[in-house]
Amino acid sequence: MGITGCSAINCSNNSKWNRDLSFFRFPKDPKRLTLWLQACRRLDIMKVTPEYASNNLRLCSKHFTDSSFMNIVQRNSLVWDAVPSIFNFPEASPPRKSPKRKTPKSRVTPAKKRRRVEPVTKVKPNTGKPSVPETGGPSKNSTGRRDITTQTDPDKRAVQAEQMIETLTKQIGQLQVCVADTQKEKLRQENLQLRQEVERLKNSLVNIEKAQGITQYYDFSKPSMGSGTVNDTPIDLQPSKQPTPPTATATASPPIGKVEKKEASEKKADKKEKKKSDGGEKGGKGKKAEDEGPVDVSRLDFRVGKIVSAKKHPDADTLYVEEVDVGENKMRTVVSGLVRFVPLEEMQNRMAVLLCNLKPAKMRGITSEAMVMCASTPEKVEILTPPVGSQPGDIVQFEGYTRNPDAVLNPKKKIFETCAPDLQTDANKVAVYKGVAFTIPGKGIVMADTLANVQVK
Repeated sequence: MGITGCSAINCSNNSKWNRDLSFFRFPKDPKRLTLWLQACRRLDIMKVTPEYASNNLRLCSKHFTDSSFMNIVQRNSLVWDAVPSIFNFPEASPPRKSPKRKTPKSRVTPAKKRRRVEPVTKVKPNTGKPSVPETGGPSKNSTGRRDITTQTDPDKRAVQAEQMIETLTKQIGQLQVCVADTQKEKLRQENLQLRQEVERLKNSLVNIEKAQGITQYYDFSKPSMGSGTVNDTPIDLQPSKQPTPPTATATASPPIGKVEKKEASEKKADKKEKKKSDGGEKGGKGKKAEDEGPVDVSRLDFRVGKIVSAKKHPDADTLYVEEVDVGENKMRTVVSGLVRFVPLEEMQNRMAVLLCNLKPAKMRGITSEAMVMCASTPEKVEILTPPVGSQPGDIVQFEGYTRNPDAVLNPKKKIFETCAPDLQTDANKVAVYKGVAFTIPGKGIVMADTLANVQVK
């Protein structure tokens, strides 16, 4: 448990009893730490490390002026360069002179005196040159004492300590970056393996369904890995053998009856389809049945579009008029109220997600044929961004909802208005409907740039 009392001299405030005061840690910056220690006259702890001071020393808010606080009322946070200046130091008293004491000289008898040991000179063999005495050990002066060339300098040691701390801090930061990069790369590899496994299983499932005669409503254009195999086991994609034609034996009679019943049921189904396709009242009934389908996102036609050009509305200061390519033979004209939130330069040649089956409506004399989907708050609006590689006309799907959009939404049914409250961005800024992401098959998900947990409209 850390120190909870104030470290200033003559200050008895403690965080346990003085709940109305704030207690601040000493700064880790060596220069600011020195200023704090000098201000509170704690020269006895000048040599502590910044880490120790920050973890174990505190100053209460009584020692700071009003200009030192970010919020004068709450007084719970300091400005970055705040220095304490309010202290109640004791009055200085003249230092007392300690009485001089005579130290008795130690009596040394001649017998106890240490005799000086002369260095032994090594004698080299006579080579015709004058011999030079060699002595071992450190060099000595004429009095026999060692020459002390290094002196302890507190300032130098403090500078060296600061440099060492700075170097270690940089090295720790570099190690943290390396660890983070390694972890990111590991996660990327795992995600890639999972995507490949999903693609393999997806294509295997499609091939199995095709082999069983199940109709496929979407053709996955992305090349699959291990197409036609499940767990590396080949799958027989040949259709099942047709039943042999009936023979004249008694065992052939039951299949014939089944075939006749099947043909009769098919004829009845054809007649019903003809009745539904007829005009007049019959056609109206078919349309009514279509309108009575489930009211959810499957009936909304979301597509990727490219805003080719944008300009301000001639009759409205808050509206843009855009020409948008949604993968059709001609451009669609879209009117959007984004002047306050998106600059005109950012509207040019950008990808977006559009709702394409709204009923065309005139806005200040110009017909709008679609709606640009945005993450929206009262203060900020961001156009949703499709994944990289998206092309104009790419459809947006929702897992668990079979895509079956109306040709044109009936305003009286309020289908979009019913789905709108569930169109949002989640905590990861992914556009979702009831928690299901806006997905472009084979390319990725639709996201907002910065807005999370807001409405999409």
